[in-house]
Amino acid sequence: MMLLLPLSNPTQKEIPILSQLMYAAYAKTNGFSDVQSAEDSLRATMLGARGTYLRNASFASGAPPNLVSVCLLTAGAPGEARIEQLFTHPLYRARGLATTEIAAAMNQLSASGFTSLAAWNRESNEVVRRLLEKMGFNQEKTMLEMSSAI
Repeated sequence: MMLLLPLSNPTQKEIPILSQLMYAAYAKTNGFSDVQSAEDSLRATMLGARGTYLRNASFASGAPPNLVSVCLLTAGAPGEARIEQLFTHPLYRARGLATTEIAAAMNQLSASGFTSLAAWNRESNEVVRRLLEKMGFNQEKTMLEMSSAI
């Protein structure tokens, strides 16, 4: 049986909880070297450094302080929103939490007059790519990371 968790709209006061969750979610992918770097990334999103934070269209699963998954959105151009942060604690993956959060976000965005939702995904992250495709997202661009020894 699928575990049902409450959805909430994350606020800035939950950044310490979210940073612990984000660090745990990315621990095996070298995404963040410490909890502070995760907290810095979350602050940048929630304080508007990456566009206007859409609190009412952003969702977290669980009840603070026990949040286990989160989807944070920002607005860029008029009518366009982006998924800036999407992560789930490893023990809670493959339970439909991110799907539920994205669906709730899409419903809220539609009711607020938004016409598109974009997401950036590393090419190597097959799980997120499949999730986004399942939810009707189409790949429009391919990002290529290149480096050179100097």
